[in-house]
Amino acid sequence: MSQSFNTEAPTGATLPPSSTALLQPIMPFVITCLLAPLCLCMAVYRLLSIPLRLHSGTLRFNTTLSVAAPALAALAYLALLGYTTWLGLRVYSGLPYQVADIAEIVRLVLYFEAYPLLYVLSEWRFFYGFQSALGTAQSSHARTPCIPSP
Repeated sequence: MSQSFNTEAPTGATLPPSSTALLQPIMPFVITCLLAPLCLCMAVYRLLSIPLRLHSGTLRFNTTLSVAAPALAALAYLALLGYTTWLGLRVYSGLPYQVADIAEIVRLVLYFEAYPLLYVLSEWRFFYGFQSALGTAQSSHARTPCIPSP
């Protein structure tokens, strides 16, 4: 008894059932692997710019929403810093040696795939936990039309 699969695309092209079954679990993996390096670059920028901006006074903790917002932003910063450092050490420790265990490689890739999720959650807390010290002055100035003097 043979089973027939309808794999015709709207254009009339056909794909074997095995290739469509392979693409379903691979595509989220590929998309995540493309996003993870981008998120890593943006996270390194944020990890460097937040302390510099706090020290210079252009960024401050937002205490108007709640008292917990600054604490959660600081916790998110420490989590992002810790995970970035830990992931960097894991990758660096595996570079000089040729890893023969495929499970170790898959485990490292899964840790790397979780990075975009951690970055998005950290940015969410940064959005509510920090505010620009010049934000209110700049926004009111931006709404005022500039009228040249005669």
